[in-house]
Amino acid sequence: MKRKSVYSCFSAVIALFVLITSVSTISAAENNYELYVAQGIEKLGDRQYSEALGLLQKALDMAPEDTEALYYTAVAYTRLGELDKAEELFLKIEDTASHPNVDFELGRIYYVQTDCDKTSSHLSKFVSRSDDSSLIDYANSLIKDCLEPDAAEEEEKPYRLNVTAGAQFDDNVTVEANNPILPEAQRQEDGMIIAYIDAGADLLNKGKIKIKADYSFYHNFHFDLNDYNVQYHKVSPTVELQLTDIIKPEIGYMYEHTLFGGDRYSRVNTFFTAVNIKEGKEHSTDITYKYRDLDYDNTALFIDNAIRTGHQSLIGIMQNFEADKLKADIYYFDDRTRADADYWSYNGFKLGADINYQAMTDLYLTVSAQYSNDEYREIFPGFTEKREDKTQQYSLVITYRISDKMTLYLTEDYTSNDSNLNTFEYDRNVIGLLLTVALL
Repeated sequence: MKRKSVYSCFSAVIALFVLITSVSTISAAENNYELYVAQGIEKLGDRQYSEALGLLQKALDMAPEDTEALYYTAVAYTRLGELDKAEELFLKIEDTASHPNVDFELGRIYYVQTDCDKTSSHLSKFVSRSDDSSLIDYANSLIKDCLEPDAAEEEEKPYRLNVTAGAQFDDNVTVEANNPILPEAQRQEDGMIIAYIDAGADLLNKGKIKIKADYSFYHNFHFDLNDYNVQYHKVSPTVELQLTDIIKPEIGYMYEHTLFGGDRYSRVNTFFTAVNIKEGKEHSTDITYKYRDLDYDNTALFIDNAIRTGHQSLIGIMQNFEADKLKADIYYFDDRTRADADYWSYNGFKLGADINYQAMTDLYLTVSAQYSNDEYREIFPGFTEKREDKTQQYSLVITYRISDKMTLYLTEDYTSNDSNLNTFEYDRNVIGLLLTVALL
């Protein structure tokens, strides 16, 4: 009897030990799970999406059906561009009330995939449940953009061909701001007819990579000053990468060929790289670097033009804003230009802004301003001091969409070049009326 009592006590102690150990293990596991989720959310906030995914995946492995782990793991997949995996996880919890933003995230995924029915369904459900005014506005804009036939057709179109024709009046005919033909006192004015072709095609658009090629052609025909006619060609292939829904880098090449008065004026080869960083639905940043190989030729009017041959390095940053009917860009570029003749070499910068406002459904107003300062490295022949140009440029464009295929532009461009050397100082104003027809 005594032995049986001892045995019962021993069994009770073992059972109690097992119970305490199990409870401790469960408690430790719960603590680890909560830690992984908390650390994962923190990494998401810091935009360290790969690290966030690793932590959240550990939490999900410990609790495969937990809505918290499912939601934030799906968010991490979305930010990394793995939309199929994100969609699968979001769909598991779309009917739960734990995370009202599930419909918002699913709507964004279907918007990227151009599935407009699902985009509208999920985002409309989100709008009806949410009280976040900024996200509601964004969701409505995505619904409108996806369901609007013209916008959808334009987005899906792998090619374009636009032809522009019109008339301009130039009160001081020249080619480049830093290379005027005549000083201010001898300026010549003239009207002209212009023709412009803008074409492009998506050569590859699959997954995260897009390869496209653009071509532009410009020709003006002066009424009187035929020697001043300009013909211009530009070809530009570009590769874009959509690394995430936040970061989009691109690299490209551009070839420009210009004739002036029938003579070859310049050939420019440009290599560029840029990255677009999306900070939010209303603003983003572009960081750009361009290297331009400049090859100039002597012409009848520019008999020493070839000495400007050299290269140019441009590095800049642009901040893009968008709010309702207003879009704005503010930019700064550092400019380092070197020429065979060092008195054509300069260090400078450009600072400017573009503002576009939708005044009415089919009426837009665009205002642009730019200030540049160029300090030349050596003294120009015939002068006693180094040249310095301070150039102001302003433009106004009124755009009216006549139809889906036709757009009318009223333009004015004003340039004022304030130079310490009188030969290079001038003002110029160009007004124009142009009509663009989208053929493709």
